[in-house]
Amino acid sequence: MARTQTATRCNGPDAFILILNCLFAAIFAVLAIGLMSYLDLMTIPDSSCPSGEGYAMCGIIQDFRALFSLALGGLVCAVMTRRPEDQEISLPAPDDDDAWQLKLIASLS
Repeated sequence: MARTQTATRCNGPDAFILILNCLFAAIFAVLAIGLMSYLDLMTIPDSSCPSGEGYAMCGIIQDFRALFSLALGGLVCAVMTRRPEDQEISLPAPDDDDAWQLKLIASLS
């Protein structure tokens, strides 16, 4: 059974509210990171891998941690944005003047 998708157009006040939500989220993130840095809750460790010849085990562990963090972030995003199975979604055919709005909304969601 084919699933259809529904999208709402974001015009006028709705677009403004969407942009304000994104702006407030960005401002909140900057303030939270600044506060955590100020309180020394978020520090960069001084110890790094010793420089030497080749690719040491310390570098392998750091790379594995970075890849694990990336995969975990993708998994959290996928779980948080998942829709229920029974929810139907349908997209309207885009007009030429609405195409840029649909691209913007798709990139934000």
